[in-house]
Amino acid sequence: MSLLTFTNTHFAIKAEQLLQKAALSVAPMPLPVKLGGSLCGICLRISQADTTAALQLLADGGAAPAAVYQISETERNKEYLPWLN
Repeated sequence: MSLLTFTNTHFAIKAEQLLQKAALSVAPMPLPVKLGGSLCGICLRISQADTTAALQLLADGGAAPAAVYQISETERNKEYLPWLN
């Protein structure tokens, strides 16, 4: 899974709408505390397979994410690693 983060709620909502319109599976969720900083409190979770297409779609639609992370899950916790395409 990949996690898309945004600088403000407006971009997060716009991105969700663009992804849904393109029939990509997207799940909004609260921003993990580990990522905090100056990001808005909403992020979007998408499949790793859809990440490249989603990023192009969002860039074209004016709602590019601030950062993209790959979600790595272990038995005990989740790690958020910078996404490398």
